[in-house]
Amino acid sequence: MSDRLIKSALRALEANGKFKPSQELRHYLADNAVPLASTSQVTLGPKARQTLIEILERDFSVPPGTRLADLEGLSRSEALSVSTNEKITRQSVRAARVAVKSTPGRALKLRGSEIALPDGVNLDISAEDARHFDDYDRILLVENWEAFERLHRLSYDLPIELQETLVLYRGQPHGYTIDAARKFSSKLGKPVHVLPDPDPAGLHLAMTYPGFAGLALPPAHEIREVIMSGRGLPDRYLAQVPMVEQSLDSCTSPEIQEYWAVFKETGRALPQEEFVR
Repeated sequence: MSDRLIKSALRALEANGKFKPSQELRHYLADNAVPLASTSQVTLGPKARQTLIEILERDFSVPPGTRLADLEGLSRSEALSVSTNEKITRQSVRAARVAVKSTPGRALKLRGSEIALPDGVNLDISAEDARHFDDYDRILLVENWEAFERLHRLSYDLPIELQETLVLYRGQPHGYTIDAARKFSSKLGKPVHVLPDPDPAGLHLAMTYPGFAGLALPPAHEIREVIMSGRGLPDRYLAQVPMVEQSLDSCTSPEIQEYWAVFKETGRALPQEEFVR
């Protein structure tokens, strides 16, 4: 509760003129002898403003002058420098970390040493520590978590050049983030081969990813065979096409064009998990 209260209080202090207070803020100020008007929009006077600044510092160690923007991008430990509540930050716990692993049957190479990870297990590491993996000459980026976790169940063989490479999870809006994975791959500075969803959006993700060097999908004719056997989702294809059609049509990569031709012909798309069942 205190994280919402702190943010509501900071919004009130930053408001110019009238604002809509939260119920938590109304109760908090009333408990500290600063009742607000019962109207939906209120104004915080100079005395009430100063009282709010003082009680925020007293109760939650929020330094005077703290603004909502100061909370952006903080880790939970860093958030304690501006509050006693570590959850005040919007940053997810793993926002600056990435998940990496080796390809199936290979040990993970880590600065001259090797770690044998069981199937389905990955290493959690800071995005800043990409240098520890400079023994690798390529990155295999996997779009979805389940495919990343179950890579040992991949139903087709990776190309020879990718059979001993560093596998990196692409990330998502929460947890391991997309930004962290991009920072990691940028710092490592190796070519990136992408294992995306076999659909138009997946192709677009791959071809626009920094350092893109190729796809790690089954051959295009095999994907066509799977779709023609009755698998695949026409709704997914139709929903994605308007957003990426122009970019895919103008892409000069023969590899991208080969897969794009399959999806256009069949009018269907596949989930990545189709190949780790």
